[in-house]
Amino acid sequence: MLGVVSVASNFFNDSAARVQLLEEKVEQLGEEQKKKRLKALCRTRWVEQHESLLTFEQLLVPIVAALEHVEREGSSDAAQKASGHLAAITRFDFLICLEMAVLLFGITLGLSICLQNPQQSLSDAMQKINEVQQAVQDAREEFPAVMKKAAALADKLDIPVIAPRGSSRQVHRPNSSVSSDPETNYRINVFNPFIDQMIKELKERFPEDHPGLQLEGVLPARIGTADLSAVVECAEAYHKDLPSPVNLRSELVLWRAMVASATNRPQTVGDAFRMAGSLPNVKTLLQILMTLPVTSCSAERSFSTLKRVETEQRTTMGESRLESLILMSAHGVASLDPSMVADRFMKTRPRRSV
Repeated sequence: MLGVVSVASNFFNDSAARVQLLEEKVEQLGEEQKKKRLKALCRTRWVEQHESLLTFEQLLVPIVAALEHVEREGSSDAAQKASGHLAAITRFDFLICLEMAVLLFGITLGLSICLQNPQQSLSDAMQKINEVQQAVQDAREEFPAVMKKAAALADKLDIPVIAPRGSSRQVHRPNSSVSSDPETNYRINVFNPFIDQMIKELKERFPEDHPGLQLEGVLPARIGTADLSAVVECAEAYHKDLPSPVNLRSELVLWRAMVASATNRPQTVGDAFRMAGSLPNVKTLLQILMTLPVTSCSAERSFSTLKRVETEQRTTMGESRLESLILMSAHGVASLDPSMVADRFMKTRPRRSV
């Protein structure tokens, strides 16, 4: 289904004439939509992926009308492609899968946005992941609403609501239901397996026994009830970074006492890092927690910055200048005084008078 949406979206976006045609069909059909253009579906950006699916679902009727117009009056190549797209999207099994994806990806949309936050802690992220897993599990009860929306779209497009063809015996997987009722058939054979697979992949991608969860026991909000043995065991993965791993448990005991007796308990990892100045091992663990990303978004963000900065015209610059430009691009909100920059430059490179 995602492949069909992606190819159909690219078919319109690759031609300015077809983009204009789609906008005209939206206005002619009286579709009150804020968006009149399709958005390319990106497999790696989950937020944009949900927006692409939602836009495609909202503009499906104008899309079909535009494809029919291209099939009748377009060039032979465009008409052939439009005919193929029409055959793919004017099927009820496509409509039901599209509505399923809009529902379930909508549940994971908030999690996708949350995981891109650089300030997101691992424990909070795991809590949100568990909430999403439970919401996906509860979504089984939403299939009648999904079926109703798909049937409404099918009615607008004159698509018959029928059950998919099935066989009485299957070889590569357990026998599926061959009920003639479309709602029962799609719920058993499509919707429930999709939810099961989605929950399975969420659990594989975000295991509950993540080692970093134990390391968060050094945080001020958790040190009072944390299992120090578990924290020490988790910290063994970073023993090369610790100044004195032998003294880690002693420092954790002292750190717990310091936090308990503090008048103003530190609320952020940065405040705790400054408070633990006399405990080198605890300070190192806090530094690791500040730099350890929850997902790969931080690394991907740096790759995107590098791609924007190191263009073809800048490939010959030195490493020092490249790093400086990347820092300026990543931290563009930082205010710089040009006069201070000029003064510092003149001090580092004094003028030589003859």
